Amino acid sequence: MKLNLDDNLIRDLYENKNLSTSQIAKQMNTSTPTIFYRLKKMGVLMRSPGQQESESIKQEKASRIKKMTDMYQNGQTLAQIGQHFNLTRERIRQLLHKEGQKRRTNLKLSQDKVTIMQDLYKGNKTVKHISKILDVNRGTIYAKIKSLELVRTTPRYKLTQAQIESLGALYTQKKLSIHKIAELMDVTEVTILRHLKREGVKTRKRGEHVAKLSQEQVSQITTLYTQEKLTVVEIAKMFGVTNSAIYTRLKSLGVQTRQRGRMKL
Repeated sequence: MKLNLDDNLIRDLYENKNLSTSQIAKQMNTSTPTIFYRLKKMGVLMRSPGQQESESIKQEKASRIKKMTDMYQNGQTLAQIGQHFNLTRERIRQLLHKEGQKRRTNLKLSQDKVTIMQDLYKGNKTVKHISKILDVNRGTIYAKIKSLELVRTTPRYKLTQAQIESLGALYTQKKLSIHKIAELMDVTEVTILRHLKREGVKTRKRGEHVAKLSQEQVSQITTLYTQEKLTVVEIAKMFGVTNSAIYTRLKSLGVQTRQRGRMKL
């Protein structure tokens, strides 16, 4: 189905207003690859990542980063800030670090959260699961568990016989990753891997069963990563594939991946 987009407006926003493809996509309620494709089709010369930004864009970025800093200093978590700006938790951490913002330590849990944490932990929930529910980092959960000397009421990471029997089908037939199965069963990846080996299931190599992407999508991935400076996580979500699938494609194309903390807003 062809989208009803104004190509002239897209061109004006890119060439005259100096907006990025991602900013135009957000304004026109469509995807970044769609805007990129329209501009290329019109023969518009794409800007390189290092070209000078307009003053308005610089001010907008400065304003966004200041708001992130204020939200963090007012007690909001990296995950909450990331959700507000539609960025990953790690991206927010990088931007705050670049601004010289020190990480909070010794976060205090309210009594209500401590009670919930105790119930979840004794109910055999993982620390990762608890930290997600309470929106608190795992280090804080571990520290509180240690200080309260909490003990689980049931063996840790125990799977039922029915769950163990379903592992093979989930992994070999439905092609779910070990990470995804671990999330579904609320246990660690090590637990899933151990049971698969016990059942004699041959595990896939890293990068095997990578989702199929069209040549156009592969080209878009390269542009989004190298020019638009999107993260692997953001690109993977955009195309509905795993992070590993994106890494594998970039590596096969000879694209040098960025080190952590090297991405730009």
